[in-house]
Amino acid sequence: MLDSYGDGWNGAEVTISNSDNVALVSGTLDAGLEGLLDVCIAFSGDVVGCTDSSANNYNSAATLDDASSVYPVMGCTDTDAINFNPLATLNDDSCEYTLLITSQLIEFPSGWSLFSTYIESNTPNLIDALSELDTNLIIVKNNAGNAYLPEFNFNNIGDLEPGEGYFLKLTNASNATITGTYATPQVNTITLGQGWNLLGYLRVEPADIAAVLYDMAASENLIIAKDYTGNVYLPEFSFNNIGNIQPGQAYQLKLNDSDALTYLSNEDSYRLSFTEVSNNSPYYLERVVQTDNNMTLVIEDHSWDIIPEEGAEIAAYNKQGNLVGSAKYTIPISVLTLWGEDSLTEVKDGLESEEVSLFEVCSSMQCTSFEVGKWSQGSSAYTANAINIAAGITSNNSSTSSISSERVLLKVLNVLGQEVTQKNAFKGEVLFHVYSDGRVNVIVN
Repeated sequence: MLDSYGDGWNGAEVTISNSDNVALVSGTLDAGLEGLLDVCIAFSGDVVGCTDSSANNYNSAATLDDASSVYPVMGCTDTDAINFNPLATLNDDSCEYTLLITSQLIEFPSGWSLFSTYIESNTPNLIDALSELDTNLIIVKNNAGNAYLPEFNFNNIGDLEPGEGYFLKLTNASNATITGTYATPQVNTITLGQGWNLLGYLRVEPADIAAVLYDMAASENLIIAKDYTGNVYLPEFSFNNIGNIQPGQAYQLKLNDSDALTYLSNEDSYRLSFTEVSNNSPYYLERVVQTDNNMTLVIEDHSWDIIPEEGAEIAAYNKQGNLVGSAKYTIPISVLTLWGEDSLTEVKDGLESEEVSLFEVCSSMQCTSFEVGKWSQGSSAYTANAINIAAGITSNNSSTSSISSERVLLKVLNVLGQEVTQKNAFKGEVLFHVYSDGRVNVIVN
């Protein structure tokens, strides 16, 4: 297009058409002496199509490109993967798969415990799901207080739900296998309410409870977490003697406000926790038989009038003189779990509501009673699920007595008959405490 004056065509337009009067191109010379219009005309023998070999719709026979190229969408194209992308046309090797899990074996101890499952059962009704426990099963309770009572064939809990936690009591240790579909942890968010919750575990491998609950602790929403043996995680005091959350078990959580938890996938790992795991299991004092309720006693070092010796142990008794709590003294904070009365037994085996405990601290084979005269939280009276924090302790030096004038611990053996010490015993190990009077106590360290 040419203009002899060099100022364009002032809006005039040129159109080039074919013999059928179909416009092929049009345009104008806006300014200057000359301009170009490009027109592509397919003559007999040309094939119009996509000529880009990297496009999805590449046509190897095309000789004239028609600008119709469609390019690959990267993503997972496997329909069996959990991150399948229906729009993807080219697999980018990012597919993720759930583990092929169809059952879970849960090992239940004798007495009270807490359990959960990561399986959506094929027979979800509790009566059917726990049928393997047979006559060993006494009761199952959920967080709302609903119960399944096999003796009466009564079940107002309903179905066994993956991710939820349950109290359970057995006459003898037993196992049950839950069969069904795996509840993938990263896509099954667990909703938690304000106050007390029972949290189930959906991953197949253990993970540090402080790492799993990091966000709740960091936001100061988590008050306490407890396992069925009375071990606790107290973020406020950076105290953790639970360690790892275990598949098949459940945990009590108390929250300031409602929250939600989504576990990482089994392929991902939790970052390391900065909270050290404490072992405050007593060595000389017996372990207390747990019930379905307990109270947590926190004693910071500044609360003692006389700091206990390293290796000392703390004991709590009810008014009948039965041991209801025992733990090793730990620096800079000691945590003692006090167990409440089991309403399903006829014998006195724990603390009644509002009952005041008697305390002793034992070291060098001698026990000295003490009183908590001042509390920064709570009181001396037993209240289930309370967290009582001592602020002032007075030792009674006149009431010192031997741990046992007739019974002395002679040695501690493992299941292989090898003698072990407190230092080389590991957590979870079954130990046999052999006493001078011939008694042997079986202890889980």
